[in-house]
Parts: sequence; C-alpha cells; structure tokens
Amino acid sequence: MDNRGKLKTTYEVMCKICGDEFSSMGLHTHLYDTHKIDVIDYVNQYGEYRKKWLNYKLRAEKNKLVCKVCNQFFASKVHLGHHIHKVHDLSGKDYAVQYVFDGIHPTCKCGCGGEVILLKCAPYKRDYLFGHWPTPDLKKHITPAIRKVMSQKAIRRMKHIQRSEISGRIRSSKSATMFLDEVEKKYGVRIEREFRLSNRFFDGRVGRILLEVDGKYWHEKSRQRRIDIVKDTLAAKNGFTIHRFIVSREGEVQKKITEYDGQLRVLAHRKPIR
Repeated sequence: MDNRGKLKTTYEVMCKICGDEFSSMGLHTHLYDTHKIDVIDYVNQYGEYRKKWLNYKLRAEKNKLVCKVCNQFFASKVHLGHHIHKVHDLSGKDYAVQYVFDGIHPTCKCGCGGEVILLKCAPYKRDYLFGHWPTPDLKKHITPAIRKVMSQKAIRRMKHIQRSEISGRIRSSKSATMFLDEVEKKYGVRIEREFRLSNRFFDGRVGRILLEVDGKYWHEKSRQRRIDIVKDTLAAKNGFTIHRFIVSREGEVQKKITEYDGQLRVLAHRKPIR
C-alpha cells in the first residue's frame, strides 16, 4: 500500500490518566468521552497541557504580575484588574490600599504629607501631588525647543484671557445662536447680534433690551460672574434692561423658549434702535 502524500499523525500530549497520546484537541474529546472528566477539572488535578495557556503562563511569570490575594499570575494589567474586580469584588484603588500598601494611603515623596492620587493598576499611585515634583527632574525633559513652544502658547493664552476680560467679547456658543434664531422665527423680531456697549459685547439687542444667553456651567465660574456684574452695571447706567436666559445645551432650546415665553413676548413689541 502506497502511503505517499498522506499526512503523518503527530501526538502532542499524553493523557496522564491512561497514558495514551493525543493532539491537544483530541485529548479534550478523549477526556470527556472516555474518562467523563471536564478539561478544567483535569487541568486542576494533572496540570496544564494546552499550548495557549502554557505560553500565557510563561508571559505571566516573565511580567511578574501576581494577585496578592490569591497569588495567581497574570500576563497583563488588564487581566489582573479584571480578576481583582470579578473574583475578589474589589476596586483597583481598594486593592492597592489593602494589599499593596498594607492599609496605609501613600503620601507625596516631597515630604509634605499629602495623600497622592491612587491608580487602578500598577504602580497604583502617583509619586507626587500636582506641582510638588522636584523641578530639576522636570527640567531634564524640557529641551529649549519645547520651552519656546510652551512660552508661545502661554503668551497666546494670556492675551486671549486679557482681551476677553477687557471687552467681554466671547464668541456666542452654538446653543446661544440657535436660541436667538428660534426667538426671531417664533416672535417675528429682529435681534441685533453681538451688540457693543462701551467696551463690552452682549449676545443681542432689541430696542432698549439687551439679551444674554448664558451656559450654566461657565457662568457659575467666579471670573465670569465678575464680568456679568460689570455688564449689568454698564447696561443699567446706559438705560438698558438685561434679560438673561440659561441655555446650556442645543437640545434644550425649544424647552427654554417655552419656559421663558413671558419674557420673550415683550420683545415682539420692541423695535431695534437704528
């Protein structure tokens, strides 16, 4: 009989129960059909035989990532974090404090005694609080070219802040623009946009009424509140009345128009000053 061209069967592993040799997949079937044992139970009793998991174990031992609760090795930080959460029901930060730092929250290396931020995975902590790192170490990573770029960005940022504080002119947000557009359509009034009064700019004007469409988040900031007070004073001094509308998102424009209907109806009887 000519056997040329036929593939020769290779055996990778030996069943430690009966001594027969099988491929990795064949052993899986053999264990279930012959010995009525699950692969996981077999591995727990006789050791791992699957090539994929043997390679994983080698990588895990090389990376030295071990769970300090059950001493199990892992090949990646993601796997270790998933194991800690699912098996031990611990968050990464709780695990770090209890098992990595022995119940003591780590403090800043500068010696100030402040507690540093904890991380979800290794090394589980910051070494320093923000701004407490030693300046010499920081300077080593800042080349003259990087320092020049940082300087230029800082100058542009400060110029923008100064112009905004002086003039109060900050480009209207998309939600503010949409709000004013809908007001014009619904109430049939023309709104003069970005109206300038002295050295300040307002979102809109109809007659002696100035309109300001504010976002809730930014207008709770102390700097913006100071600007709003200055604008309110300037408007009152020049005989204008300010109507402020809080519109934080584009999706709530229609809702806000309904909410402010009483104030907005007043605009329909005013004509812009030419």
